[in-house]
Amino acid sequence: MTKIKKIIIILGVILLVTIIVLSIILIKAKVNNNNNYRNGQIVSEDEGIEAYTNDTDTNLELVKSREEYYSIQECVGKYYSYYSIIFNANLYYQTDNEQVISEAEKENSEIIYDVLDEEYIKNNNITTSNIKQHLPKIDMVTPDISNMYSSQKTENIKVFVVEGKLKKNVTDKGQDFRIIIKLDIKNNIYSILPTEYVLKMYPDLVVGEKVDINVPESIQANENNKYDYKVIKENTYIQDMLRKLKNELLYEPEIAYEHLDDTYRNKKFGSLEEFKKYIDVNKSDYQALTALSYKQDDINGIMQYVIVDQNNNYYIFNELGIMNFDIILDNYTVDLAMFTKEYNEANEAEKVVLNIGKVFLAIDDGDYKYAYSKLDNTFKQKNFPTLADFEKYVKENFYTNNELTYNNYQTSGNLYIYDVSIKDKTKGNNPIITKNFIVQLKDGTDFVMSFNV
Repeated sequence: MTKIKKIIIILGVILLVTIIVLSIILIKAKVNNNNNYRNGQIVSEDEGIEAYTNDTDTNLELVKSREEYYSIQECVGKYYSYYSIIFNANLYYQTDNEQVISEAEKENSEIIYDVLDEEYIKNNNITTSNIKQHLPKIDMVTPDISNMYSSQKTENIKVFVVEGKLKKNVTDKGQDFRIIIKLDIKNNIYSILPTEYVLKMYPDLVVGEKVDINVPESIQANENNKYDYKVIKENTYIQDMLRKLKNELLYEPEIAYEHLDDTYRNKKFGSLEEFKKYIDVNKSDYQALTALSYKQDDINGIMQYVIVDQNNNYYIFNELGIMNFDIILDNYTVDLAMFTKEYNEANEAEKVVLNIGKVFLAIDDGDYKYAYSKLDNTFKQKNFPTLADFEKYVKENFYTNNELTYNNYQTSGNLYIYDVSIKDKTKGNNPIITKNFIVQLKDGTDFVMSFNV
């Protein structure tokens, strides 16, 4: 009996331990399932708006989550759409009927009231009937976001500071806005502090520091203040970043200039006026700007996107935050890690082809200064003593969009001599030009060249 009792006790202990372990596993699985299921979407642990975090009251930083950015962008767009209608119902509905206009103003005022933050409503005694007296008049506008920052205030509430321009159309210089959005993450609810209130009550918001703002434990839900969690495809993001660059190049060159990578901007342009001249030369390309291909890579913790357009031009976006970049407009002015790696892995004949290609990318860009800098000094002094001489020759002897075919090559000491056929990429009936390019490879990625004149 003693032996049987011992066996029963041992089996009982094993059963109890098994039950405990299984219970722990089931509890963890339930928690993980709750954390990773949001709005009918399964999201990975590193995606989206982090509802459950111990790192609360964080500093104000650029938004790094694509899902957060697009979710907030939609909230901002809806807010200014309803706001615009309050003051422009006649234009929106294309009517002079006073009853229709009055009903539209009332309906949209109620929607705006529902998304306004309780702090703003209480401090200004806002009602649905006096909103129009408190909010400044605006035209029918669309918000164009330039910067979006966030700070996690509590486990459930995250604060977003959104800056940009309110524009009537893509060419409009716009009116500045800065609003604050409080996000109730667990319940997918938001509230908004308008621009004038933010500028008055929170004038000293500093990136990298904490936001001194009161937030509730949760936000009261209503039929108008829920937001949808956005899952954005890579292709959508690529098209959006290229569209933003296109609009800045064509309509806001001052802003585009500020968004250029510092080293690249100083080396290639040196001044805003030179940059504007460059845009003028390439304006037709920018007007038709379309992404044909792209690739991305993590370069020292910064995501780098390389986009190639319809004319084989390169655009490099170094991502600082979502839709916030340092931009480079070619792949030849400065040495880029992605291209330097390709160059270093190439044999010498392949390096020569890459270098000739760089020169013609510059010529197609109208960047004669770069191409001129790559000419052998003796050849340069003999044939093109000045940059103006070289530019004149190029315009008379090459095309604005050159397509190269490398036929054959030979070596002479440390020189590579390539026979290259050049045709007009845009007009197939123009004659094919044949040139011999003599290239000497230097240290690193440097080189010099000459050709038969």
